[in-house]
Amino acid sequence: MAKRDIFNRRMQHILRLSDEHAPVIKTIQKNSLAATRCELGMPFDAVTNPSPRDDAYMIVIQIHGKNSRELWLDGKPIKTDPLHAGGVVFHDMRQGPRFYFHDPLDSVNFYLQRKTLDAIADDADAPRISDLKFTPGVGVMDHVVGELTQLLLPAFDNPEQVSRLFADHISLALATHIAHAYGGMRSVAVPSRGGLAT
Repeated sequence: MAKRDIFNRRMQHILRLSDEHAPVIKTIQKNSLAATRCELGMPFDAVTNPSPRDDAYMIVIQIHGKNSRELWLDGKPIKTDPLHAGGVVFHDMRQGPRFYFHDPLDSVNFYLQRKTLDAIADDADAPRISDLKFTPGVGVMDHVVGELTQLLLPAFDNPEQVSRLFADHISLALATHIAHAYGGMRSVAVPSRGGLAT
């Protein structure tokens, strides 16, 4: 089974969606990019299944309207604010987040593994990031994430036609922005022997 189908099934299980609602989940899985579009025109009536614990982050951007939800991390309730269109919220997948949605879903969820952040730091000759800095359950307006997501939206209708090069560029841009903006990554400039001054 392809990675994209596995990721779709995982999201379907987490959201407790029956097969008849499966088409509301569309995933693009290319290399380090896993992006899922979730569109469901009705609120849920149950708490989601636990998300599998992983050394990764889920970055969620609300596309239209608003989403009010309840959140549990490691089984403990967390205060949340409604997520409005363009709002971005972060989840640490090591904490097994669970949700209860009061509004319909219309979001794109990016799945960012720790090893991707490590590779970006190594490539930039920067120290590796310990953790991303964010307040659980509280969204932020991030125009870079918003613009990159808008570039990706048309691709969800035909994910099998998304080129690897396109996905790599979006993935690298998104992960690098997050590493800088929320991980505090700073490149360490090392002058080259015999080169020009920095």
